[in-house]
Amino acid sequence: MLLLVGLSVTKEGRLTEVVQAMTLDEVDRRVNNLRRQLYIRAIHYEVEKYCIKDYLRKDYYDAVFEAAKGLAERVREITGLTVDGGTLFQKAFAKNDPYLFFNALKTDSEVSEFIGLKELLESIFHLVRNPVAHTPKINWKMDETKALDILTLISFAHKYLDECHKVPNK
Repeated sequence: MLLLVGLSVTKEGRLTEVVQAMTLDEVDRRVNNLRRQLYIRAIHYEVEKYCIKDYLRKDYYDAVFEAAKGLAERVREITGLTVDGGTLFQKAFAKNDPYLFFNALKTDSEVSEFIGLKELLESIFHLVRNPVAHTPKINWKMDETKALDILTLISFAHKYLDECHKVPNK
């Protein structure tokens, strides 16, 4: 309701002047726009689980960082492995001795798709998790559009992981 008088609360908890909202519909539109963007892109619930609070606070740095780390956690939950990052993905998706599966790995196309998911997960870690883990927050610029694109990519990976199962006796 602060928007109706032209005020907003910053991440630091301070009041700041903003363009005054004229109607309750405008307040709703401005407040719920971020959540709507996630809905429009059909963002996977696993992504929201790890980053929704950061995203709604417009802390895109932490939002994408936590969402990327959530991918590794999801692979660990499926496989029972305890390693992280590239080692985790290499081991979980080892072509000759995998810890998980989502297809029979019988055809070239199935093998290619399996390797593609592993490489997608590794790419997300190289593009998102690793730079954020090693770059101070003030030096890593992330706007809403880029954050939404990254969260959409992570969501796509989670949708593949929905189809994964642990290899028996692993």
